[in-house]
Amino acid sequence: RFPKSRLAPKKRPFYAGWGMPKRDIDGTEIGQVGQGGTLTSKSLFDIDEQRQRASFAEIARIYGEEDALTMVKVLPNILAFDSNNFGPALDNFGEIFGYDEAKAMVVRNPGLLGISPENAATSTDQTMQFSYIIAYTRPIGKAGLPAILGLVSIPGIEQITHTPIRAEFLAAVSGGTTAEAAAGLQQLSNSLPLMN
Repeated sequence: RFPKSRLAPKKRPFYAGWGMPKRDIDGTEIGQVGQGGTLTSKSLFDIDEQRQRASFAEIARIYGEEDALTMVKVLPNILAFDSNNFGPALDNFGEIFGYDEAKAMVVRNPGLLGISPENAATSTDQTMQFSYIIAYTRPIGKAGLPAILGLVSIPGIEQITHTPIRAEFLAAVSGGTTAEAAAGLQQLSNSLPLMN
């Protein structure tokens, strides 16, 4: 499932070492300089196969094999998390949200496996709410969430720049004038109960 090539050092972009010292404060070398001045190092999530298997076994023991497979497919990096925290963190989530709800929350947002038990004990309702947001926005890909945020921010941008972005776009698409499109948008917003 995880190709051996992942264990090989990865090349960083050429600019990754700009402004970075070659040695740490104690004199130890930070990284090796590769061809073209790029630094090479291992990723935070590069772990050996034995640790991957042990982490998966722990996840499967706590959440069941089917949910464990689902979580690893969604976020393979969870296999690099400290597996000693999986059970205690779920127990702390369970005290706050109830065991079954906490389990479903972590399945929706596998990144919660990386939380220490101490931090899990301080979770709020927002942890549960964001697990739903993450689960529903994940299928739209990496560019999806920034695209949604960009679309939501259009009214604010219109207010700041005094430019009718939506009206101009609709006018260009429909072949009408900006005034007609603006009137149509106003009529639509007047018909919605939330906008009045």
